[in-house]
Amino acid sequence: MYYGLPSVLLSRLLTGKIPKIKRAIRFLPVGTQTTLRKARILGIDINPKNDNLFKILVEQKQESKRVNDGREKAIKILANATSYGIYFQLDREDIKSNIMVYSGNEAFIDKKFYEKLGEYYHPLIATMITDGAKLLLGLGDCILQKHNEVVAYCDTDSFFIPPKYKDEIVEFFDPLNPYKTYLIFSR
Repeated sequence: MYYGLPSVLLSRLLTGKIPKIKRAIRFLPVGTQTTLRKARILGIDINPKNDNLFKILVEQKQESKRVNDGREKAIKILANATSYGIYFQLDREDIKSNIMVYSGNEAFIDKKFYEKLGEYYHPLIATMITDGAKLLLGLGDCILQKHNEVVAYCDTDSFFIPPKYKDEIVEFFDPLNPYKTYLIFSR
């Protein structure tokens, strides 16, 4: 089984045990896509060769919310679509196929469709995004565990915690925050 580094770190934090690593693989980026072009989306200028798209979109979403210009939801959808989903995009094609789908003890013979990889399909990026998010949520859980508290509910990018620990958790993550803090957090 292969695990991302965020999962290995979280395992150590939550169990206190050092995972046994048999083999490590490192992926390095090479070059820049030649097709990258400047664009203006929802009134936001983006240069993918220089700009951090996600940082800009998150800050623009918060600014839109602050000034109430009606773009907040559209920017949120754009940020979500470009930050994860696009990297795991599979496009369904209804074509003749001899594929049998097995799930547990069931076989689905009548589901004869094929999934073609999307243009930006990149399972490594998609996996590392979710693994990194799991680490961040797990760090919040570690903070609560030292107070003998638990996370009440957890989603892919948020959790519900006892309110009295909010400031401690926000302060823990402040050094990692790449955003203009006056836009993101209100205490």
